[in-house]
Amino acid sequence: QLLEAEQFLVAYMELEPEDRDTGKILSNLLIGRAYTLLNDPDQRGEVKRLVEDALRFNPDEAKAFVVMGKLAHEQRSYAIAERYLDKAVGLLPEFEDARRQLATSRAALGYDCLLRKDLDGAARAWRRCLDAAPADFDGQAIREQLGLLWGRFEAQGVAQLKAGEIDAAVASFRRCLDLDPEQHWASWLLATALHRQEGSDVAEVERLCREAILW
Repeated sequence: QLLEAEQFLVAYMELEPEDRDTGKILSNLLIGRAYTLLNDPDQRGEVKRLVEDALRFNPDEAKAFVVMGKLAHEQRSYAIAERYLDKAVGLLPEFEDARRQLATSRAALGYDCLLRKDLDGAARAWRRCLDAAPADFDGQAIREQLGLLWGRFEAQGVAQLKAGEIDAAVASFRRCLDLDPEQHWASWLLATALHRQEGSDVAEVERLCREAILW
């Protein structure tokens, strides 16, 4: 009799608004109802109302941020979804549904950035996706996309180096290393670019060369 329980608890909280323990119980009840309505597009207004009420009774209700993140994801607002879900995972790190949805939203954010030709944004979103994804998350497609991005940055840097655009080449090769720190062909490329850059750090050039040789 959850609806009746909700009515009594709401009435009680109006009389005892400082009772945080009961507020948490009511908040959890409201979010439970919101979860059951998530798959019904006609109930979006009710879901949002339930979430707002849940946060009013318990501002730290982690599952409320999961619901808000899922709603934002459905509306293709992936950056907003990531913020909500990141907060949910911070509050409840063992909640697998939150971690899985966070990875899904970060993956979608990466593709969205790619469509807008924001390659750096795509790379950052996909790296965050893989870094925090649960063990059962299938990240193979994301890893392939990161490999393609690595190749694009490498080709871009080589072309910039040949054109004498040293600073731009350095930036491109650094992107390669950010994407895959263990791929030290990029270390060699970056070392050659830095060697031609005025005022570069000689110690960094040497370190990069040693990494390339060991690799």
